[in-house]
Amino acid sequence: MQAVNWPTTVTNRMAYGTAAFCWGGRDHKDLAEWSVSVADFPHCKAGVFDAYTMPTSCKLEPRPRRPVVFSQWVRQAENAITFFGLVYGRMHEPERRRALETLRLAYEEDDVAFPADYVYSLWEELAATWCEQLREKRKE
Repeated sequence: MQAVNWPTTVTNRMAYGTAAFCWGGRDHKDLAEWSVSVADFPHCKAGVFDAYTMPTSCKLEPRPRRPVVFSQWVRQAENAITFFGLVYGRMHEPERRRALETLRLAYEEDDVAFPADYVYSLWEELAATWCEQLREKRKE
């Protein structure tokens, strides 16, 4: 996993959401239980990967706690982008990285107009929209 820069360990919920192509939602507070979000992509060090074992059941784990510090959220969003690219194709990464950078800069320039909570919700809505657009494109 580390050889390909896999960003985090995999849970059943992540595997299901990835296979079902369910990312994001209306906002970061009201996501479907099976939908993948930034909260699913904490930074993992080498020791975490070494100690990792696959879940023994098929039950979906509860969603991890959302990042509360903006810089931590950005790091986890970057991990989510890397994960998305490794699973669905690297060609999807640049637009997501540009969107993340735009949101980061907007927050840093004016955190009143772009409060963290708003940026988190906007990101999850974008993720859901990207998935819907890709589903529609595949139908063509």
